Formats: sequence, C-alpha cells, structure tokens
Amino acid sequence: MTDIEWVDAPPERRNCKPPAYGFEALDALKANPGKWAKLHHYPVKQTATSALAPLRKKGYEAEARQSDTGSGGDLYARWPDTDDHGEPVEPTPIRRNPSARAKTTRLPYVCDDCDADFSTPSALSHHASRQHAS
Repeated sequence: MTDIEWVDAPPERRNCKPPAYGFEALDALKANPGKWAKLHHYPVKQTATSALAPLRKKGYEAEARQSDTGSGGDLYARWPDTDDHGEPVEPTPIRRNPSARAKTTRLPYVCDDCDADFSTPSALSHHASRQHAS
C-alpha cells in the first residue's frame, strides 16, 4: 500500500500563462484599493496598451504611459476604492480558473407536475398541455 499525503486544499489550478506582472500583483492591488502601482515595463508601448483591456475587464483601472527612458511603455493599475455610486468597493477573491465558477443548471420555468425545467413560459405551457393534459 502506498502512503497518502494529506493536504488542506489542492494547489491552485492554472490553465493559462500568467501575465508578465504575475497574479500576486493583482492580489496586492485589491488589498490596497485606490493606490496606483507600476505593474510592468514593456519594451514596446503598444504591448503595454494591449495589456489594459484584460485588467479593465476584471474591474481594475489601468493606464499605459510612455516610459521615462523613451523606449517602451509602462503599465499602471489600481483597484478602485469606490464604485460608480460612491460606495466603498469590497475586494473579491480572484477566480483563476474560469471553469470554477458556480453553474446554475436550473432554468427559470419549472413544471409543477414533473419538476422539468424550461427556458420560456411558452415551452412550459406546451409541455404541460402535451404531457399533463387532464
């Protein structure tokens, strides 16, 4: 029999290549909302500009600027300290595995007789008239 190695939790699954600045930088930004940080220096300014979209998609504020040395671009980002309504933003854990998101399998319209799920009221009505006609 082989020995079993017990762990508290499995290691974090990483399906994709981490960004140049690393996942730890994103955690640090969320821990310090409202503070700007220079995340990375890219040798080409267009690369820094293209790195803005993924950050903004995740809710970060991001800017790209020409480097002080004149070559390349610098990527700056921060986690906002307030939302659009002026309320404080609470840090949320980063989901690194897109397939780990909660999946809802129930559709909004459920048959009372057989507990089947349907996506539209007309589909539920059609099912009830065909399967459960009295």
